[in-house]
Amino acid sequence: MNVVYHVIVDGFQNIVTAAGGRVSFLLYAICIGALGFLNTWDIPIYFAVMGLVLIVWYDRNDAETWLKAIFGMVSFAIICIMLYLPFYISFQSQAGGILPNLWNPTHLPQFFVFFGPFLVAIAGYLIIFRLDSTPYSLSPPHTKWTLPLMIFTPIVVSVIIAGTFIFPENGQMFIQGILRDPNVQTVIGGASQDKLIQEIITRRLKNPWTFFLLSIMLAWGLARWWNYFSIEKNTTSKAWSVKASLDQKSQSHALPRQETAEMFTLILLMIGLLLPLTVEFIYLKDNFGTRMNTVFKFYFQAWILLALASAFGVYYVNQWLKGVTKIAWQLIMIALIAGGMVYPILATFHKANNFQNEATLDGIAWISKLYPFDYKAIAWINANTPTDAIILEKTAGHAGYKYEGRISALTGRGTLLGWGNHESQWRGNYDEPGKREPDITNIYNTLDINLALALLNKYNVDYVYVGLLESQAYSPAGLAKFDKFMDVVFQEGDVIIYAEKWH
Repeated sequence: MNVVYHVIVDGFQNIVTAAGGRVSFLLYAICIGALGFLNTWDIPIYFAVMGLVLIVWYDRNDAETWLKAIFGMVSFAIICIMLYLPFYISFQSQAGGILPNLWNPTHLPQFFVFFGPFLVAIAGYLIIFRLDSTPYSLSPPHTKWTLPLMIFTPIVVSVIIAGTFIFPENGQMFIQGILRDPNVQTVIGGASQDKLIQEIITRRLKNPWTFFLLSIMLAWGLARWWNYFSIEKNTTSKAWSVKASLDQKSQSHALPRQETAEMFTLILLMIGLLLPLTVEFIYLKDNFGTRMNTVFKFYFQAWILLALASAFGVYYVNQWLKGVTKIAWQLIMIALIAGGMVYPILATFHKANNFQNEATLDGIAWISKLYPFDYKAIAWINANTPTDAIILEKTAGHAGYKYEGRISALTGRGTLLGWGNHESQWRGNYDEPGKREPDITNIYNTLDINLALALLNKYNVDYVYVGLLESQAYSPAGLAKFDKFMDVVFQEGDVIIYAEKWH
């Protein structure tokens, strides 16, 4: 028990030291713990970044065991969660397991559109990084095992996961769902499972290039990163000449500034490459039923990590090259970056209607033109109602990205249900939204005042909003009943806001 205690305590103290002190450690925990509000899968991604950084720190500071690194990361994870415990206690995810990506290998040209400048910068960095260490040799040490690992592991894992779906009943339902997909039927018609498997293999063989590119680059980066751990601490090679010259009494093995940047860059690019490689073979089961959401979430983080790694890569290569090759490198990167700027520049003008409208920082100014009475009602609500008021308005139902939910969204007041699809994504089910959706319809449509009152009291509704959307969706007789038992507190144009009698 004493040994375990010391391992845990030392692990915690070491990660605090590695973070730069208690204040820095707390800031790390606050920032990474908060990622759960944005995207739950960001947390394991950045835990992985922290974990690999900690491994490097332990290795270069003569820590006695990696077990302490594990306990250090566990303690860090616990603190990250504890800081936001109320959120995580009630949080429910839509993720329901892992599914194999059988049908949609990413085409390399499409992948290059996403990550082209980064891929070129990283490839240049890895090549020059290798030549800088061992001239005239492009193949890093350890690629004999990292390359097969990166190529065959995803294939084996994918085959195992796919195999688990072929035989069980749930797996057969998954396969039948693919067969019923309109896009699949366009290719193979109403063919059998055997035909589907043949088509899957054919599609993989025709489009292996994204997988090969990611596997090779990841294997190369992993080999370079692992090579650091193969170098003896007391080596006199160029790579460690600075460390060998440190004061022997200090027993410090801190990495020189340049090598610290190189190691961190390798960590960023390895995780950044692993994320898109992962979704080539598997994706998270969610409400969408495809890998779309997994690609979106994983590519988002891959973009950030690879962008940071590429920035250092461009600098590193630019410092190493001389003369014409240096100018050529700069021109290539300028051309790629300029190409990447075409869409954001043109799209900005297109979305802004070529900036023909009056410039404003008011994010809801457009409503004043399209829905002027909603705009006035929103201003009235913001000025005259408590911030914790509950306002009933039309829901988008099991949908999203609609104008429904506009009053709650633009006033900050609560409502019964806005965009149901987002609620189901965050909750992992549609149980509660499914109860509220018919209740909202009943409140608006019923002619029974007692039923309407009971439902309004059930949800503590303070105000009922009747605007253009509500008038189009619900019965006129049902809407008219509010005049009989509620007060009109706002009326202009096609908008009426009702309040309970005591307001």
